[in-house]
Amino acid sequence: MTFCCKGICETLEIDVVPTGLKYESGQKRCTMCDIFVKTTEIGCPCCGVRLRTKSRHKRSRKNSSLNIVKRILNINKSN
Repeated sequence: MTFCCKGICETLEIDVVPTGLKYESGQKRCTMCDIFVKTTEIGCPCCGVRLRTKSRHKRSRKNSSLNIVKRILNINKSN
């Protein structure tokens, strides 16, 4: 089965999120269409390719996990 971009992604509404927070905000990246999509599905709505949910760079993944831990600690402190 061959995947190809059908152009549907050009009509999708894409939320603007700062670069470092895209995965944390729930967006997933399609490597074929080269877009970030906010969806609960596993595949891209345009081409069907499996969406990536984590950054490829170790530094970004480490920073995002540290940010999540910091947020949890801040929530616990405020309660």
